[in-house]
This record gives sequence, C-alpha cells and structure tokens, in this order.
Amino acid sequence: MDIDELRDAQIRLHGLTKADGRYTFYHDETNNIRKLYIDVGGLNVAELKVFVLGGIVHQGEPRPLEIQSLREAIRIQKSAPEIKLAHVAKGGFLDVLRSRQLTTFLRWVSENGLMIHYHQLDPFYWSVADLIDSIVPSLAQHQPC
Repeated sequence: MDIDELRDAQIRLHGLTKADGRYTFYHDETNNIRKLYIDVGGLNVAELKVFVLGGIVHQGEPRPLEIQSLREAIRIQKSAPEIKLAHVAKGGFLDVLRSRQLTTFLRWVSENGLMIHYHQLDPFYWSVADLIDSIVPSLAQHQPC
C-alpha cells in the first residue's frame, strides 16, 4: 500500500493546505501509560486517562525562541525547566480561561508567529483498534473459497 494515497485522500477530504510545508514542533506529553493490558484484576492502571500531546509549532526550520520575557511575565521561577499548565492556569475550564497568565501566554504565541498544536488519544479505544487491526489480516487467510 502506498501511504501517500491515504495521506492525499485525507488532505483532499479535509481541504488541508500547506500540508507539504516544513514545520518545527515543540511538544510535551501527559498521561502516557506506554502499555495498556488487561488481566484478571482488570486494567494495569488505576485510572485510565486520555493521552495528550501538545505544544507550539512554527513554520520553517528550528529558530531561536526568546522565552525569557514570557517566563518573567508569567513569573516562572528560574529553577523550573519547563513551562507547564500549572504555571499558566489552575482550576476548572472556566478558571483556566480567566487566567491572566494564559492571556499573556497566548499573546506571546501570536506575537512570535507560533501556533498551538494539540492531540489527544484514548488509549483504550486505540488498544482495541490495534487488536482488531492485527486480527483482520489473519481472518482473510481463513475465509472459505
């Protein structure tokens, strides 16, 4: 199978533009359990959370990003190696939206020609889909002629 056939079909279906451009992604992940399995006691995790991959992206090759002014504006301690959500906002969804630090962060993103990328994945759904995808090819071999 030619992967470009699938890719091109998705690009056409969703009317995507600039899909062949060069982009630089800066990202972090949360709730990555790495492996999900079921045994007699249930799942190997106490609470199954959605896996999230998100961060910022810009068009083109990697370039220096001046984040010191952002760190100062939202009062990130020098000892903090990364800017996490907890530094920008806390609480429920509406509390997060009211955060002055979030406004400052979003303004910095815009002023620096950046975009936000975000992807969430339900590990249970994709584990089941992966299992089915691995079974389907072998079913075709066992079909009566």
